[in-house]
Amino acid sequence: MRSTGWLAQPLGLSVTTIERLRVQGSQYLPPCRTISKSIRYSEQAVEQWIRDADSTTSSGNWRQEALSHPERPEGSTNWQRLTSST
Repeated sequence: MRSTGWLAQPLGLSVTTIERLRVQGSQYLPPCRTISKSIRYSEQAVEQWIRDADSTTSSGNWRQEALSHPERPEGSTNWQRLTSST
């Protein structure tokens, strides 16, 4: 089982972005497990998830979709202000 820091490399995302997406319940991350208070990822599950994500996203680029479709964090009071500032 590997850390979020390890996951950042094969996904090409920062640890901060991964943590933000995970907290938001994003569909654009592989499944994780909580062991004690640590978030961990299985290498085999991550490899399979990357293969599946690359073949099933509409653009063929799940990284771009993950970053361009923010999901509303539960309980976020700043969400409307962030999304309506355009």
